[in-house]
Amino acid sequence: MGIITNITDWSQPIFKRFPAVKEWALRFYALVPARLRMGRDFWTWLAFMEVSEQWTLQQMQEYQITQLRRLLASLKQTSPYYARVLADVEISQISDLADFKRRIPVLLRSTVRDQFDHILSVNWQRHRLSQSSTSGTTGLALQFYHLKSDSAREWAAICHQWRRVGFDPLKSIRAEFRGLTRSPSGVDVFPHLNMIRFSILNLDRAHLV
Repeated sequence: MGIITNITDWSQPIFKRFPAVKEWALRFYALVPARLRMGRDFWTWLAFMEVSEQWTLQQMQEYQITQLRRLLASLKQTSPYYARVLADVEISQISDLADFKRRIPVLLRSTVRDQFDHILSVNWQRHRLSQSSTSGTTGLALQFYHLKSDSAREWAAICHQWRRVGFDPLKSIRAEFRGLTRSPSGVDVFPHLNMIRFSILNLDRAHLV
């Protein structure tokens, strides 16, 4: 999120080897004003979401199909796999989502695994991407890439929803209750995120007293 993405890219090997260095680096990073820590992508997406929630259904559908056509056109030009799949598809004539479903075949998990290198755009830029995977709870885990800027969009969407109940992304402090934590105490503090995380595995009387 924000400039922290660029920091962690080159420093990950150091942080993995020396966790204390990462701890201190994040403490210093927390001194950067929150507006800068969030980054430009975050504020751009948040502003877009606040404007677009006032759109009519027709405006939303028009935006959706416009973005979909743009994505498909890019895939057709830069992805060897989609160049084949979309060879006979006139993208500009896709009228709505129902038409999209009729024209474009479903992308299966098995296809992603078997055709992974061919699905990737030939113009992909490694420094702009993050590698992720599904959990694999319903089968084999699925590896995939996504833009690093996606995390800013995701956080903007969350903040957009939370703002309705008074959350301020610049000032609010939040608590998370999740699974494992790094600290044996079951509590992790993230000053650069204005967040404290509690492990739900340690919510017993001994830890709550």
